Amino acid sequence: MKIDLITAGAGEMYCGACMHDMYLAQGLINKGHEVSIYPLYTPVKVDFELPRKEKKIYFSGINAFLEQNFEPFRKRSPGLLDKLLESPSLLKLMMSFSIDIDPARLGAMTVSVLKGNEGYQQREVARLVEAMKKAGTPDIVIITNSMLIGIAPVIEKELKARIYCQLMGEEDFISHLPAPFAKEAQELMRVNTKYIQKFLAPSKAYAEEMAYFLAVDKARVETRTFGINTGYYKPEAKRAVEPFKIGFLSRIMPAKGFDLLVEAFILLAKKYGKQAEFWAAGLTLGARHKVYFKNCKKRLKEEGLSDRFHYSGVPGLKEKADFLKGLSVFSVPSRFSESRGFAVLEAMASGIPVVLPDSGIYREFVNKGNAGILVKPNDPEALAEGLLKIMENPVQASEFGSNGRKCALVSYSQEKMVEETVSFYEKEMLNTPL
Repeated sequence: MKIDLITAGAGEMYCGACMHDMYLAQGLINKGHEVSIYPLYTPVKVDFELPRKEKKIYFSGINAFLEQNFEPFRKRSPGLLDKLLESPSLLKLMMSFSIDIDPARLGAMTVSVLKGNEGYQQREVARLVEAMKKAGTPDIVIITNSMLIGIAPVIEKELKARIYCQLMGEEDFISHLPAPFAKEAQELMRVNTKYIQKFLAPSKAYAEEMAYFLAVDKARVETRTFGINTGYYKPEAKRAVEPFKIGFLSRIMPAKGFDLLVEAFILLAKKYGKQAEFWAAGLTLGARHKVYFKNCKKRLKEEGLSDRFHYSGVPGLKEKADFLKGLSVFSVPSRFSESRGFAVLEAMASGIPVVLPDSGIYREFVNKGNAGILVKPNDPEALAEGLLKIMENPVQASEFGSNGRKCALVSYSQEKMVEETVSFYEKEMLNTPL
């Protein structure tokens, strides 16, 4: 099959959606399929080698911003300035300044991009589709998330290709846009669903949630495995017990519940008198989240626990694998219902038991694999009790870890994801006329 994959960079972040897209592309290419990757906004940042070298960034974040805010940039002809602003090297340099991707500041641009050929970035839409045309008509076009389906009408008109759209948790971003942009964005997404053959979600519960959000028939939202390359993660011969290491790996921000884990850690020490260490890794993106992280560390200092806290920065692939396999337990107590949870899968593949909120895809991971303990969401006391159970029951905890690894290898591997994807699209090509 010839597949065009439209993905979206997320600046300096190791983004779960980017990881998924590149794992998928890598697996499809290894199976002999022809995959063209069209990165939007910024270069894609993952902690493994990209399956295709990025030569150009479409909808360059700089271009999109200038077109949104300055009319002359919407009408200029392509030239040397475009080549500069679309250069992966320049965009990587700009990414190093840690731009804050805050929904409160991106309402107008989100709506404009969803307007597609009628928005301020219509020039970018035309240039992307023209590049796709020059590369030859694909059998399948995959759009990484539904916030980009404003480009689907033009792709359908110009390429006459089947268009599919992944669902990656974007409804949470849309819900945090300020009025009136949240409602307008959702309406535009619903209008553009008619250009999509089917939507692909990582779990049944999320498929149902997004069918409602997008106002489409449930039959148009399919569930497909979103997997990881489990080969990168190897457990230790024996799980760490002494010292007992509680691990967190994600963006450090309120939505990911880092402060909830801080409070649970304090409860373990002060209420239950337990000796443990708190190990964290991940990006603090933007000034607001840096202040948040500083306040969390201040809270630990106030309780006399600073010496038990260890921050490992933003690890690369090897460092991440080493970080995970050295833990006793893993938790990312997100305040919202997670739709992907790749860091949790990586911890499971490393043989580490998990303690997670009873919501979203976390519930599926734990229940399917018997991989750990589910607790009441947004509740530090419940989280502390879950961690305490892992501490006080080391044999059962190790069984959770072993179960989780088996589940990750069997049910959430890159191989299974690619196998399901190929089978799905081959059937679609046979059964879905253009």
